[in-house]
Amino acid sequence: MNKYIILSDIHSNWEALNQLEETVKEFKENESQVIFAGDYIDGNFQKAGYGLKVLDYIMDLVQKKKAIALLGNHDNFWLQTSQHNEFSYEDWLDNGGDNTIATNLGIHDYDFHKVYHILNNEPFLKYTNFLAQLPRKFMTDTILITHAGINWDYEIAHQHPDDLLWIRESYIRAEKFVNLNRLDRLIVDNFKRVIVTGHTPTQYIEKESNHNIVTYTFPCVRYFIDGGSGKDPNGQLNVLVLDELGKELNQYVLK
Repeated sequence: MNKYIILSDIHSNWEALNQLEETVKEFKENESQVIFAGDYIDGNFQKAGYGLKVLDYIMDLVQKKKAIALLGNHDNFWLQTSQHNEFSYEDWLDNGGDNTIATNLGIHDYDFHKVYHILNNEPFLKYTNFLAQLPRKFMTDTILITHAGINWDYEIAHQHPDDLLWIRESYIRAEKFVNLNRLDRLIVDNFKRVIVTGHTPTQYIEKESNHNIVTYTFPCVRYFIDGGSGKDPNGQLNVLVLDELGKELNQYVLK
C-alpha cells in the first residue's frame, strides 16, 4: 500500500529538511512518496544559500520520482517576478523576498530589472524552470493536497488558481461557510477526501497547537501542517504520513 509523506512551508529551513530521511522511517520504504505542498523559499531566519539548498534537494527527489512538489504562494512570487510581473515583485519584497534575494541571489539593491534578469539566466534559471512546471494540487480518490485550501463553493476542477495558493479564513473556518442543510448549494465531492494544507501556521489556527499539526473533521477530515518553519523563532517543520486511503499513520517534527 502506498504511503504519502507530506510536508509544507519549509521556508528555507534546510537544517530541518535535512533531517527528513533519517527521522521519517517511512522514507526508506519503496512504496512511500514525498509530497511537498509549497513554500520552499523565503523565511525570516535564512542562512546564506539555504533557500537554494532546499530547492536543490526537492528538485533531486522529484527527478528521482521519490517526490511530487506543489507550488506555494511564496514560490509563485519568484515565478511571477521571472515573468516580469513587477506588482508581484513588490509583494515578494514585502513578504520575505528581500531576505531571499540578498542571501541567495547576492543582490542588495533590489532593482526589479536586475532581479528579473538574474532569475532568467543561469545559475538561477534552473530553479525558475522548476517552479514554472509545478502543479497546484495533488489528488487521488481519497486525498487532496493543496498549498492553502479550496473554495467550498466550487468543484475542485474549477478552483481559482489563486485560491489554491492564498485562501485562508473561508477554508479554515468551514463551519461559518458550509451549510450542510443547503444541499442545493453544496459541492458534495469537496467533502469526499482527506484534505491536507499548509500556508497558515497552525499557531494562528489554534493558539494551543504549539506549532503542531491541527486536525478538523468538518466538513471532512482536514489536516493543517504549517508549523511556522523558517518564519517563527519557535517554529518547526511538521511531517504527516498517510496511507493511500487517507488514514493517518504517523506524525513527525523536524527542527
